[in-house]
Amino acid sequence: MDIDSDWKEIAISHLHLDLQNPRHDRVEGEGDAIAHLCSEENVFELASDIASRGALSPLDSLGVIPQEGNPGHYVALEGNRRVCALILLADPERAPTPALRAQFQRIPQRAQAPRQIKVHVF
Repeated sequence: MDIDSDWKEIAISHLHLDLQNPRHDRVEGEGDAIAHLCSEENVFELASDIASRGALSPLDSLGVIPQEGNPGHYVALEGNRRVCALILLADPERAPTPALRAQFQRIPQRAQAPRQIKVHVF
């Protein structure tokens, strides 16, 4: 089977969650998806680990597709939890509660959170 894809480095700010992810109930927007992932999927712990390493594990790769109507932006097909962690490391204000915002704001003070990531674009 031949699959058309390319590796590309993109800014975390151009990476978006898959709102149609079959692993959880469909949500209306990224804020709802972030809230769900934070409450159900231990995103803070994952974000702390990513920040302490300065990157995802070299064995982890994200598969993305271009986001319709938003050139240069991509939706994660696989890795919503990792994408959520990266989004919140880059922009803690997007965390769903004041307590989580405060926690995420403290992470970059003790580690280097990635600002770009290599993805596999389908």
